[in-house]
Amino acid sequence: MGTQHQRPRTQRNRAHDELYRYSGMGLQFSATLVIFGLVGRWLDGRLKSGPWLLIAGVFVGFGLGLLSMVKKLPTSSPPRTRPDSTGASNGPEAEDPGSNSPPADSSPTSDSPPSDSPLDR
Repeated sequence: MGTQHQRPRTQRNRAHDELYRYSGMGLQFSATLVIFGLVGRWLDGRLKSGPWLLIAGVFVGFGLGLLSMVKKLPTSSPPRTRPDSTGASNGPEAEDPGSNSPPADSSPTSDSPPSDSPLDR
């Protein structure tokens, strides 16, 4: 009976972990919505109140399911590094394509029409 060696975590294992995590969150969200909807429907039948408790149950289930999902989601993802054309990593300080900051060289080109704005003077 030898000791078992753990395999190093590969990118594929991490992808499976993420898949299971997010699919579980989706199933929990839908189950919460369905359970609260069914409780509302049952209460409507008992109290003869029409569809109002069903509607309230669906909204409460949606809100609680969404709250649970937001609590489980990561607040931010770590910065990703992309290899440049040589294969070397640019590092986390590389410009994020989704950032709202203007590019370093934001001067107008000669092809752009002149601006008559008083801010440009």
